[in-house]
Amino acid sequence: MVSHAVSVMLKVSFYLGDKFTSENTLFHSRSTLGLDVPLSDGMSVFQLRTKLDMWEYAGSLRYNFLRGGFQPYAKVGYGLTWYRLEDGSINGQGMANPNSYWVRRPGFIRNLWPNTLHLGAGVDVILVKDFIPGLHGVDGGLRAGYILSRHELGVKDLTGDNGLQGIVVEPVHVYRNTFELLGTLSF
Repeated sequence: MVSHAVSVMLKVSFYLGDKFTSENTLFHSRSTLGLDVPLSDGMSVFQLRTKLDMWEYAGSLRYNFLRGGFQPYAKVGYGLTWYRLEDGSINGQGMANPNSYWVRRPGFIRNLWPNTLHLGAGVDVILVKDFIPGLHGVDGGLRAGYILSRHELGVKDLTGDNGLQGIVVEPVHVYRNTFELLGTLSF
């Protein structure tokens, strides 16, 4: 059981000529994860629930196929993704340690190499020219897109004596699909 995540995203784009754009994105997501296991009596269910708190900083190089107010694009990039599990419960009862440690959280000299690669495509449409009265060149629009991310979980630090030794074989990767619909403000 995985609920759909509602996310906050901040993108900053720098246009490198007419066709190329450099994008930087800060992304924060929260979603509920769960596992329901039927017990041998056939009547009871073992329920495990937790919340995934995920952050990502990503950089992309985007290619715009057209110029002007309608810009279909493709992009590729990399990023740093870190996460933890929060509010863990079993059958509705809180766990003794309901929050995990942060996995792959960047620090001053640790976890600075990218652990996520992504590919994407979409379209930017400028709907309103001179969006803010009195400020020439500020345009408003919409962006719709899709991003496929390949993320390394970073669980090798959890394979010690009391960890996941023998259960998890590194590296463990997951794929994440992101559909985005964003309002844009460009100048």
